[in-house]
Amino acid sequence: MSTDQPHSCNIDEAPQNSSSQNLTRKVKDWRDWTYTDGSLQKNEVGQDTGSGVHHPHLNVSRYVNPKGMGITNTISHAELAAIAAAVIHGYSHIATDSLISLHQIKKQLSHPNLHRYHIQGDVLQSIAKAIRQSPSPIHFFTVKSYAGIIGNEHADALA
Repeated sequence: MSTDQPHSCNIDEAPQNSSSQNLTRKVKDWRDWTYTDGSLQKNEVGQDTGSGVHHPHLNVSRYVNPKGMGITNTISHAELAAIAAAVIHGYSHIATDSLISLHQIKKQLSHPNLHRYHIQGDVLQSIAKAIRQSPSPIHFFTVKSYAGIIGNEHADALA
């Protein structure tokens, strides 16, 4: 998604069906991207969430506490918290395995009033604000989860 507005955000989705002969490299070097992931672990008293951000080229890994409470203690909140951390820390090329998070971010940017009462509205607003204030365009890319993509697997392990 590219717009003429003050913010710029591109979301690329990998093709669903492609043969190995038709594969093209969408990213010059996977190490230049920042990978994000969220996780949810159930335990005896409830559930715990965690988020991870990993940038292979810079060798930077961060654990992010999504701080979900009650009904916001979800995998969706953890995924969005990781993306928020990546955007807020100034990364401009962000890969995630959460396509639903990217759809929510896109909707927040284009129709902010529709998310006014959204359960994840606070984190979506902070992501949108960081994108709008970014000095350079933010590019998002979806990756398959558990497909052996090194950067994504590292972010998953952090979460």
